[in-house]
Amino acid sequence: MIMVDLKTGESWRRLNQDHSVLRVPNDVPTYFGKPFYFKQLGMPISWQQEGLDGLQLSTDGKTAYYSPLTSKTLYSIPTVNLRERDSNPLAEIWAHSNVSSKGQRGGDANGFEGDSSGKIYQLMPEQNAVYYFDPSDGQTHGFLRDPRILWPDGATVGADGYIYLNINQLPFQPDWNFGVDGRTHPGAVLRAKLPDGAVKVNTLY
Repeated sequence: MIMVDLKTGESWRRLNQDHSVLRVPNDVPTYFGKPFYFKQLGMPISWQQEGLDGLQLSTDGKTAYYSPLTSKTLYSIPTVNLRERDSNPLAEIWAHSNVSSKGQRGGDANGFEGDSSGKIYQLMPEQNAVYYFDPSDGQTHGFLRDPRILWPDGATVGADGYIYLNINQLPFQPDWNFGVDGRTHPGAVLRAKLPDGAVKVNTLY
């Protein structure tokens, strides 16, 4: 993770080469019932290789939830460990020591988002779905599943209490399929009402 102080422009790394931010090697996801391998023109067939991807803060800003894309495990770390500067010689050791596993979630996940109830939404391209982790019970739950959710890449919660999903059909892009574009144009943005009357998080940390 690269941390940046927006006021001063200072930056520093945290969790360098920690297992929680690295891709899981030789990961073979499944999209629409087909095992997926990475197929680029002029290159050998290989595996999708994606490290740290999803990231979301808790509503109080004290915890960061995150994971690599090619991983089925959700992790968290206190944000105080991420904010600690290199002037503290123990900063990186403390960060590695305070990583917590929240367990497996049932698939690879892409972007994250959060709502006012504290739920951590995880976009699940293999399942054409959106799951959420609930810190109150320590479990991942299903939220949305629809064949139109074809690689949900980014999400945002609106002030209207809906979550909006950017659908980009990434597994069918030409760069991953020997130059053949299998996407249906144009792309799409989908939305769904959040559970429990939740809305956008407006807290300033």
